[in-house]
Parts: sequence; C-alpha cells; structure tokens
Amino acid sequence: MKKKSCKMAKYARYENTANALFAAFGVSFFVSRIIYYPYYILYSALIETHVIFGFDSPSLFVFNALLFMLYILHWYWFSLIVRLVIRFIMQEDIDGDLRSEDEAPTTTDEGEAEPKKKN
Repeated sequence: MKKKSCKMAKYARYENTANALFAAFGVSFFVSRIIYYPYYILYSALIETHVIFGFDSPSLFVFNALLFMLYILHWYWFSLIVRLVIRFIMQEDIDGDLRSEDEAPTTTDEGEAEPKKKN
C-alpha cells in the first residue's frame, strides 16, 4: 500500500510526500523482509518443523528451498531500493527504471534504430 501511495503522490507532483512515503516503504521493506522474515519464517520452516514433526520429507526440502530463494529475491529488491536512495541522495534523475541496465532502442524518422541515451 505504501508503494502505491508513493506512486500516486509522485504522479500528483507532491514530491515531499512521495519522498516521505518512499522512506516509509524502504524502512518497512527492510524490517519486514530482511529482518523479520529470516528470524521468524525461515527459522520456523527450517528448524522448528524438524522439532515438531521429527522427520525430513522431500516436499519439506522443496518448500524450504523456495522460501530461501524468496529471501534471496528480497535482498535483490532491497539492493534496488538502496540504489534508488543513493541516486536520490546524489540528486540524480530517478524517473527511469532501475531494473534494466540498458534502455530499449527508439526509432528515428528514417526508421533506423537509435539507442536511447542514459541520463
């Protein structure tokens, strides 16, 4: 919800509100996905299931592997948030999409493909 509120404030050109909402989104993402997730969800799935059930099953291994892959994705997404914060602190233009390294080529009037310039 915070991310969508931040986008709406950005589109409405309320820059200070958008920045405050993005800061709240970044903090809540860090706390919920980087701190709480491994200590509560992963610990429970990896350790407490062995104590409660007392056995290992292939489905439990697959489930735990998927949870761990989700944790790796959380770190990737958090790195994108940190990159965006660094660009904001350096006062660079942050209108582009950080997920793509190269921009898609655009076409000129003659129909030739011309690569888009990065800011």
